[in-house]
Amino acid sequence: NTTVKNVTFIGGVNQVDATFTASSNRTTLSECIFNVTGNVTSGVTTNGRVTTNSTFNVDNEGTAIIASNGGLTATSAIINGTSGTGAGVSVSGNGSTTITSSQFNNLGNNALANAGIGSVSVSGSIFNGSGNATATSSTANGVITASGAGDLILISNTISNTAAASYGLYVSGGNVTARFNSITNSKNVKRTSGTADAVNNWWGSANGPVSDSLSGTVATTPY
Repeated sequence: NTTVKNVTFIGGVNQVDATFTASSNRTTLSECIFNVTGNVTSGVTTNGRVTTNSTFNVDNEGTAIIASNGGLTATSAIINGTSGTGAGVSVSGNGSTTITSSQFNNLGNNALANAGIGSVSVSGSIFNGSGNATATSSTANGVITASGAGDLILISNTISNTAAASYGLYVSGGNVTARFNSITNSKNVKRTSGTADAVNNWWGSANGPVSDSLSGTVATTPY
């Protein structure tokens, strides 16, 4: 097991490559700063178990964290978009990912993209001002996207101020369950495939979501 604390990362391609052959290995990245800028592809790339509460500053087309087999635990992490079309957390493959009390701010692309077949659970986190401002109607673009066959569970998060062309939540695969979130955008949820169970959320009004803020079949009642 490896622990890295209070380190600032600048430059490189994949700043921390935590890929393992043994599933018991764990990397802890504590209070680090990752500057995923310039030609940097990712702050952290992992197929194993990574725990972090670090800060990531992302620009251009970089991604803060790429988790190719789940295994990520992020608590009180902060991911900031500085310019361009940088992304937050990209999950694929099997395994479980847990994100708690974290912040995703002003990313020019997806803040969280789940393309995996495992389980991703997000709670008590803030998604503010992210998404692609120039997406077209044919682009599967959302601040949070689900495109795999896995489960995405969203509990008590705030999703607001998304880019004008982006949905807060875009579901094109898998099973999405959202409970007790505040989702207040001009475009809230789009579903093209999979399931979107979004009952018992706050949509900015006691009357529930505005009808044109939804696309496809999305369960929203009761509010």
